[in-house]
Amino acid sequence: MKICKNDGCSNIVTIKGAHCNTCVSRKHRAKYPILTAYNNVKGRARRCGILFTMTLDWFTKLCKETKY
Repeated sequence: MKICKNDGCSNIVTIKGAHCNTCVSRKHRAKYPILTAYNNVKGRARRCGILFTMTLDWFTKLCKETKY
């Protein structure tokens, strides 16, 4: 078993590579904050049974206009 190579992380690497799933997810969220927010809003709407028709391009434009 390999340990994650990020500083301060002692999780076990479960996939091929040097980082655990937690660190990979954190790195992705930091790199793509708008996509992450879009997926969170879209998932919440799906769980609540609300129709969600907003596209990623529209959401990106909205985020930049409102400084979300």
